Amino acid sequence: MPVWKITAKMNRNNGKQSIEKGMHIEYSTPTTTPPLGHSKYDKQIKSLFLAKYGLDLDIFKVPVNGAYFSCEKI
Repeated sequence: MPVWKITAKMNRNNGKQSIEKGMHIEYSTPTTTPPLGHSKYDKQIKSLFLAKYGLDLDIFKVPVNGAYFSCEKI
């Protein structure tokens, strides 16, 4: 199972919390396809950002895709 490093590409602020460029999580998938842009992985990726940083990506209205995040296999 490959492990992916998913990193925020830009800063976002909602007045109470902020996503900083470079914040990242590690996520493993059962396939070799990168998880960004696949809705079946969104919930797990969002929960990892919540667990690690206390950030609820739904509040920021940030989709889990290549526009806001980069993904690299580690």
